Amino acid sequence: MIKKAVYLYLAASLVCTHAHLQAQDQSPFSFGWKKISATTAALTATAAATARAIWSTDYCSAHNGDPRCYWDWQQEPTEETSFPADFVFGAGTSSFQVEGDSDNTDWWHWEAECYPDGTPHVQERSAQACDHWHRYKEDIALAKKMGLTVFRFSLAWDKIEPKEGEYNQKAIDHYKDVIATCKEHGIKPLIGLHHYTDPVWFAQKGAFEKEENIADFVRFSTKMMAEFGHDVWLWATFNSPSGYAFHKYHLGDFPPGIKGDTQKTIEVYKNLCEAHVQVWQAAQELNKQNGSAIKVGILKNIMHIDPWRQWHPMDCNVSRIAEQLQDDAFFSFFTTGTFNGKVTAFGVKQLADVVHTNEQAPQSLDFIGVNYYSHSYMKNTNKCNAPFETATQNETYTIYPEGMYRAIKKVNERLVQPIKERIGKDVPIYVTENGIAANNPEDRLTFFKRYLYAISKAIKEGINVRGYITWSLLDNYEWRGGTDVKYGLIKVDFENGTLNRSIKDDAGTAYLMQHALQQRALQQTSKNV
Repeated sequence: MIKKAVYLYLAASLVCTHAHLQAQDQSPFSFGWKKISATTAALTATAAATARAIWSTDYCSAHNGDPRCYWDWQQEPTEETSFPADFVFGAGTSSFQVEGDSDNTDWWHWEAECYPDGTPHVQERSAQACDHWHRYKEDIALAKKMGLTVFRFSLAWDKIEPKEGEYNQKAIDHYKDVIATCKEHGIKPLIGLHHYTDPVWFAQKGAFEKEENIADFVRFSTKMMAEFGHDVWLWATFNSPSGYAFHKYHLGDFPPGIKGDTQKTIEVYKNLCEAHVQVWQAAQELNKQNGSAIKVGILKNIMHIDPWRQWHPMDCNVSRIAEQLQDDAFFSFFTTGTFNGKVTAFGVKQLADVVHTNEQAPQSLDFIGVNYYSHSYMKNTNKCNAPFETATQNETYTIYPEGMYRAIKKVNERLVQPIKERIGKDVPIYVTENGIAANNPEDRLTFFKRYLYAISKAIKEGINVRGYITWSLLDNYEWRGGTDVKYGLIKVDFENGTLNRSIKDDAGTAYLMQHALQQRALQQTSKNV
């Protein structure tokens, strides 16, 4: 039976490889023995990749042998969800999405432009967004009321350094007051140094396309850590470096809107990872000079790409390539010091060739943030969602809580444990972004109950997860989704233009608040003992 299955896989792999080559006018049957030899190598690589995709421990060990892991939620004891006493709850924002009037960013100008066919890049412009720049005190007070003890927000590089090398002291003072307001309310700031947007002057220089531009970001980051370092709980260099690179240079739906340039995508990804290490090194120097204890991490997006048909070589190979692009070089860089961005499709077509080494990379994580929402399936070369999963306002995401457990397991097995084994450093995990823009209010309860259960389950299995930071504190400007896609714990009245705030009254928000208030009370009690 096993032998028969192997023959079927080899035959199917040959068909898929031939079809792939033929589509590029490279069919071995048209080019003689030289191409037949190349196809033999391609077949071997394809069959091996298929086997890895189906049988690898990365897919299977955590999910009972099925990459399309599903739990029986009638049997899972969600009522037993609990967290260690020092586990923190928080919520996040990003400067562009909430502050408003970010007219010195590449995104602001992108909003005003169109694609070549005349279609606007976005249907709704960010404008004043939530006006958080002027209403942050109210927003932080509401965060405390909900029991949150962490506020994740990003600094607006474009407002702080509007021109290269010129700093706006009023903007710096503004963030000093934001941090002070957090402290007044017993809330820890987790500050992001970069969240998808670039100052216009930096974008005009080529942003992170060019390795020499890393110095600009390191200079800015060093100044910010020197200004605020003593009062900031944790620093995050980048929000989802893979997301930044892929949206800008592969999908083309973020500025500069380049589509399908895999080589440049991986080069930018590499530069972001290298920039992180250099910022971490700058933090170590500041710690030595000032006696501070600056801690720096990076926020890694996990988006599971699963084969729709486990037996189908094309589904398995393409899903594997997708995950390889997102994950492999990142995990390699921060565990071995080598960014291995060599990506080959079907063993024959080279998509990218980027290799970079920095021996300090494995030392450079004081924590790792996990951003996780959902997964998608790959059917042939097309992404698809499972029709039996609950859809959300974000068409990319369905409710898939099992994936939270898988994401934490993946980061632990491919990053945290290897770093521990190789250099002896403990890297705590924080879930730094996760949330739902629900089509129906009742879906929010299902979401929070099951996703928090998945985190609790991972913790009880011994994984060092220290906190949960939901996206987002406020209904905000969700990029191409505008203000129609509503993730917030706090409702913002965009419809009437008042931007008035109110804590959402659905059962899901109440469930999250229940856990947050309980944890805040536990931590307050232990502080008073």
